[in-house]
Amino acid sequence: MISACASPASAATYTYVITGAVDADNSFDLQNLFGPDLTGASFTATFVLDDSLPTASYQYDVSGSRADGGGAFLAGTTPPMTGVIAINGHSFTIPQGDLTQVPVIDPISGDGSGPTETEQDEANAIKDGASKNLQLDATFSDDYSCCAPVTSEGSKVGSGISLSLDSLGFTSPDFREVGTFALSPSSNGFFYDFYDYISREGENGNSSDIALLPQSLTVSVSGVPEPAAWTMMVAGFAAAGIAARRRRGALRA
Repeated sequence: MISACASPASAATYTYVITGAVDADNSFDLQNLFGPDLTGASFTATFVLDDSLPTASYQYDVSGSRADGGGAFLAGTTPPMTGVIAINGHSFTIPQGDLTQVPVIDPISGDGSGPTETEQDEANAIKDGASKNLQLDATFSDDYSCCAPVTSEGSKVGSGISLSLDSLGFTSPDFREVGTFALSPSSNGFFYDFYDYISREGENGNSSDIALLPQSLTVSVSGVPEPAAWTMMVAGFAAAGIAARRRRGALRA
């Protein structure tokens, strides 16, 4: 896959709106983030992607394309995409943040004091032309601990939306293909959100774990697509024109 990292003079913003139904609700959700048992409820997930963020990674060729940023494996990058999910009239935005905090070390004793905290965010859009699949992911995690030996406490927080979308309507390997697409029954996904607090007094937590059945995808664009996107779009139009001419020739024969 050929990388394309140059930033164009003007960027485009792509919005992906996915609708469907909750397949299963396996939450231990004391806060009732979206309400009680959600099985069968409708959901809407919205991802907004910047196609030329200087601190993200973009790759594409004739077989597929992807946009990535953030996470431990892409140090120095930031997510090119945000994610929001709405169920029962309530919405949840996947947080973003990148932080590493370590204890202060006493130069004489070598003891550390203060909290340790690591925040990580990550998002990607991956399109595979052969399998006609689009993968959309946005995740966040926060791991905090403090401050042995005087006190001991910690927390873990995480949330994410992950969708695997199959459609026979996909005609381009570019994740920036716009339009409205009916999704195949093989499409699936999930949303999770959890909080776990641990101290010497005990442990408590809360979690949402929701399986999703995506049914429809609409992709729209605002701004000017980057040159690479135009190249792939023109190639797609050319291929469609060639196919149409061949069909007309076959009919005349």
